[in-house]
Amino acid sequence: MVNSADIDSSMFDFAVTAIYDNLLRRTRIEAVFNNEHFTADLPESEVGTREPHCYVRSADVVGVKKGHLVTFEIDGDDVDYKITGVQPDGEGVTRLLLSKD
Repeated sequence: MVNSADIDSSMFDFAVTAIYDNLLRRTRIEAVFNNEHFTADLPESEVGTREPHCYVRSADVVGVKKGHLVTFEIDGDDVDYKITGVQPDGEGVTRLLLSKD
C-alpha cells in the first residue's frame, strides 16, 4: 500500500489551499483545482461545458462523501463546490468531481 507521504509532491506544486467541509468540521487541504472548458462534438452541433474537479491527497479527505463541500478562493472570492463524485486512484490521490449547484 502506498503511503500518502510517498506521493510525488510535484503533482501538488500547483496546489492551492482549499477548505474541505465534511458537514461536521472544516479542514484546510491542498488541492489541484481544474475547471477547464471542453467541447463535445455531437451530430449537427457542438456543446460546450465545464467539468470542475480537483485532486487531493486521499489522507486529507478520509470519509469523503457526495454532498460534502470544498471551498476555493477564486479571484478574491470564496466559491463553494458540492462534491458530486469521489474517484480514489488507490495510490493516495483522490479526484473529487464538483458542482456549484
